[in-house]
Amino acid sequence: MADTGGDSQRTEIGLQHSLRLSDAVRTVWGGEWRYETANSQPVFYTTQTISLHQWRGFASVEWRPLQQWLLQASGMYEGHSYTGGTFSPRLTASFHVLPDHTLRAGVTKSQRAPTFYELRGDSRLFLLTAPATQVAWTFFSSGTVKPETLITNELGYLGRFREINLSVDARAFVERMNSRIWFSARPVGAFSPNDAVNRPGPHIHGFEYQFDWRPFETTRLMLAEAHTRVASGDVAEEREAPDRNTSLTWLQTLPGAVEFSAISTATTPFKWAGGGDLINTPRRLDIRLAKRFSVNATRGEISATVQAINGGSQIFKINQRFDRRAFATLRLDF
Repeated sequence: MADTGGDSQRTEIGLQHSLRLSDAVRTVWGGEWRYETANSQPVFYTTQTISLHQWRGFASVEWRPLQQWLLQASGMYEGHSYTGGTFSPRLTASFHVLPDHTLRAGVTKSQRAPTFYELRGDSRLFLLTAPATQVAWTFFSSGTVKPETLITNELGYLGRFREINLSVDARAFVERMNSRIWFSARPVGAFSPNDAVNRPGPHIHGFEYQFDWRPFETTRLMLAEAHTRVASGDVAEEREAPDRNTSLTWLQTLPGAVEFSAISTATTPFKWAGGGDLINTPRRLDIRLAKRFSVNATRGEISATVQAINGGSQIFKINQRFDRRAFATLRLDF
C-alpha cells in the first residue's frame, strides 16, 4: 500500500466593494490574496514545506443605456508565484424583448491555474529494504506547465410565463479549450514518469435548458437537460462528457408541513478524464422526507433519505459503484 498522506494549509484575505455611480451605472471591484503550503514526502519527494501565493484584482461595470438593454463588462487579473500573470475578461449583453422575456449574449475567457501536484509533484515507489530500492516513478513534474484557458461564446433566453407559473432558461454555447493540462510520460533515467504538460484542447459545443413549473402552490417540478459534443480528434477525450445529461426534480409540500423530494438523474455513456472504465448509462433516483419543527426558540429538521433507490451504478472502474444507501439526519438551529 502506498502512502499519499500529508498536510496542507490555505490562508485567504479578500475585499469587495459595490458602488452605484448613477441610475444607469453600477460597479463592483475587489481583490484577494491567497497563500498555500503543502508538506508530503510521498507526493513531493521532499521533507520540506512547499508554498505558493496568488493575488487577484477584479472589477465589473453594469450599464443600462436604455430600459431594454443591459450591458456588462468585467475582468480579473491574477498573479501566481509559479505561472505569472493572467487576465480573464467577460462581456455580456441582455435585451429585454418583453418584461418577462430576455435574450442574452456573451463571451468569456477563463483560466485554471495548475495545482500543487501539477507544478511540484514527484511520486516514487520504494521497496522497504535497507537501503530502500526504488521500483517505480509514477509522476515527476518539470514545473513548466501553464494555466488552462477556456474561451466561451454563448446565446441564451430567459422567460417567465406567469399565467401557468412556468420559467424557462435556455442556453447554446461554443467553447474552445487551449493549453489543456495533460499527463504525458517522459524518460528519466531507467523510468518514464508522467509529467504535466500543455497541449491543444477540444472544441465543445452544445445547448442546455431548464423548465421550472409550479402547477400548484405546494408542487414544484423541474426538468434540466444538457446536450454536449466534444470534438478533438481523440476518441478518449471526446467521451469525457456525456452526450446528454438529464435531471428531473419533484418537490412537494405534504400535510403537516412535511416536505417530500425526489430527484432522478440519467446520462448517456461517458468516461471520466484521467482513466476509469466506460460508464454505461447510469441512472439514479434519490428520495427524501423532511419535517421541520420548533421547540420554544429552537428550530430544527428531521429527515430520512434513500439514495440510489433504484439500485447501484458504476462511478469509475467497473468494480467501483455507488450502491443504495439510506440515512437519517437531525438538525437543530439555536
